[in-house]
Amino acid sequence: MDNTDLLIIETLKKNGRASMKQIAKKTGIPITTVHYRLKSMENKKAIRFTARADRKFLGRELMAYILVRVMPGVDHEKIFQEIMKRNEVEQGAVLTGEFDLIFRISVKNMEGMNDFVLKYLRMHKEISETRTMICYDLVGK
Repeated sequence: MDNTDLLIIETLKKNGRASMKQIAKKTGIPITTVHYRLKSMENKKAIRFTARADRKFLGRELMAYILVRVMPGVDHEKIFQEIMKRNEVEQGAVLTGEFDLIFRISVKNMEGMNDFVLKYLRMHKEISETRTMICYDLVGK
């Protein structure tokens, strides 16, 4: 990956729907080069395209980060994959340190939060502790 690839990626980060012609114009890179570089990066799985839905539109305005500690001797990767399948989960990561896992979730309201944390996570015998942090705002780069 070189500066040309990085310039194309930075342009797409600002406008993921930009056409190859728009990227070429914005960056000064020939359109054939933009096309070739994008296809190459996609094939190498260096970039991927996704859609991000608006939480308010989905009716899931309450967002939180939840730290999870797994019981000793339990396969935390298995627990992680299971939790990641839930609709409420937007992102997850395996951690080092005091907690083993972290998840970013979004739900409709506090009842939805309670359902996820108290009725789902805390019912797992493999989970020893959770810590929930409500998120007021999320700023992406």
